[in-house]
Amino acid sequence: MMMNTQRGLAEAWTSPEWALRVPVAYSFFNLILRGFGLVLGVTTVLALASAITRLVLMRRSRPTWQLYLVGWPLLVVFVNGRLFMQEVRLLLPAAPFLILIVTFFLVSLMRSSGRAAKWPTWARIAPLTIVLIATAASGLAMTSIFTSTQTRIAATQWIFENVPAGAGLLFEANDVLLPIPIDGYPAQSDYAITTLPIYDMDSDEKLDQLLAGLTASDFVILSSNRGYDSSPGDREVSNDRALLRIAAYRGPWLRSGRHL
Repeated sequence: MMMNTQRGLAEAWTSPEWALRVPVAYSFFNLILRGFGLVLGVTTVLALASAITRLVLMRRSRPTWQLYLVGWPLLVVFVNGRLFMQEVRLLLPAAPFLILIVTFFLVSLMRSSGRAAKWPTWARIAPLTIVLIATAASGLAMTSIFTSTQTRIAATQWIFENVPAGAGLLFEANDVLLPIPIDGYPAQSDYAITTLPIYDMDSDEKLDQLLAGLTASDFVILSSNRGYDSSPGDREVSNDRALLRIAAYRGPWLRSGRHL
């Protein structure tokens, strides 16, 4: 079942967020920029391009280990990046090989700049030092997630402190319901929670449910961007009347920025 979902042959509640993603490019872009960090990511692209060029232009027989080193990450990215659900974790088997390629690239750059250009020592080690420091800083920044208040906990605290008990809260289907249970705070059941079937096929019945939910609720709360970031853009909406209802529902408060 899970493999069918990843291939797009079966639908799950997370499926809409993977719609309209460019195969291979989307997951590779996320691995490079969000998985590795900007500096290491850009260096990885340069190192991989250099390694491929070196293999293509090599006149003598290509060492088998170099073919494996470059070929394996390319194979992982191409195979898993073509799945419907392009999760970055599926590309992790390629990460160690890409890091080895980056290491070879930086060390080769350091050595060649010393032999050919006679650069001073500080200039030769500067690229390697910059990548190491930037990557360490990126890792520390990511770990700060675990040292600060989790965003849904912060949102829950805001709701309890600013939204009176009994108020109507409107959520989109498949999103995490807020407020979440927290010790020392009221229960989620203190609020009237309505869930919109936002991913159902458009119909008059769905329109009636949207209108009824909006009428009965005081707040529209989104705990993630899963829904609105997965929606088709303005061009797709303008060419499909069925999508105009969702655009009309989301448009005003997305433009105003007044959503939680």
